[in-house]
Amino acid sequence: MRSKVIISVSGKSIEVERAKLRLWFDLEDMRTSLKEAAGKGDTQAVSLILCSYLSSASNEDIELFQNANWEEVAIAYAEITFLNAPLLHLPLFDYHDEKQVDTVSWEYEGRTWYLWVHTLAKAYGWTEEYISNLEIETGLALIQEPVVEEQLAKEWEWSLTELAYPYDKNTKTSKFNPLPRPGWMKSVAKKPKKTKLLKSMLPVGFIENISGMGLHGTDKDVTH
Repeated sequence: MRSKVIISVSGKSIEVERAKLRLWFDLEDMRTSLKEAAGKGDTQAVSLILCSYLSSASNEDIELFQNANWEEVAIAYAEITFLNAPLLHLPLFDYHDEKQVDTVSWEYEGRTWYLWVHTLAKAYGWTEEYISNLEIETGLALIQEPVVEEQLAKEWEWSLTELAYPYDKNTKTSKFNPLPRPGWMKSVAKKPKKTKLLKSMLPVGFIENISGMGLHGTDKDVTH
């Protein structure tokens, strides 16, 4: 794992160290805003956010990047993004359910950081300053564990209530109904195993593929 990278902008070489947890959250918020601006085609916002990202990551004045060659800025962004990419792929942060949109009235810009500070401080008794300086992987991994523990505790409490055992009038019995888990905690479906068939078991004659997909996963050559 690299701890730093050297970027070159307007003839100036800048050494950029890998972000700690607090700065990483700030940079990720900027990356999210960058994607949203790019999706809207707002080139002015894209330029501003991109330069702000580089300024925050390198601790250099934003004007340096605003006056630099666009290609140099793009390369610097790619290098710093790669430098700060987490080495852990945690389900809590990898899973994205587009159906669930947070529209709570108490949402505000930058809340994500304070939400996770609250989680870590409550679980481990750490101060915000200590949490801010955690390594990225350490912080992210320790964020997931209290969340998992809380969910399992809720499931245990749920199992002790009558709601967990609804009565079925048809079978005249009660069946356990577990508390639903968030999407990132659900088991990942395994790919079906390929099964080889004997040549003698294959159909003979004209074969029509009614799946709508071709032999190589395309919509071509549906009939062969």
